[in-house]
Amino acid sequence: MKQTENYQLNQWDPTDRIMMEDFNADNARLDAALTGQGGQLAALAAALAAKGNCSIAVTSYTGAGGSRSDVPSKPTTVQFQKKPVFFIIKGDTALLFATGASAMAACISPTVNWDMAILGATLTWNGSLVSISSSYVNYQMDETGKLYEVIAFYAEDAK
Repeated sequence: MKQTENYQLNQWDPTDRIMMEDFNADNARLDAALTGQGGQLAALAAALAAKGNCSIAVTSYTGAGGSRSDVPSKPTTVQFQKKPVFFIIKGDTALLFATGASAMAACISPTVNWDMAILGATLTWNGSLVSISSSYVNYQMDETGKLYEVIAFYAEDAK
């Protein structure tokens, strides 16, 4: 009687005598192999669940706060789907980087000599709505008529 290469399961020829012990031995081998695979799959699923998950959302808005060097009259507000782990707002004269837990944001803007200046902006969170305050409209990401692109990174529960 022939046997399979990996699990040595019986492969009967027409002339072989079929015996109950051979069936039982094959079933025991299959059960042992499947049990080992099930344990490995459970370990992989647990490791994957511990890694978490994230989603990324992209949106934009048009500024309405005044000209580049104006002192803002009110904060810029940005509504997110939910409070992000991290977000970036890109304008044509500045980039703003912050975490969802932060009360401050780093705002990077080219200076007159095209060196990079790192400036601060204050964040106030109300759920998933952030208010951004700074000393100038362009650092606050709210120059009138300018398009601002927002990339938000959200933590997701593993499903």
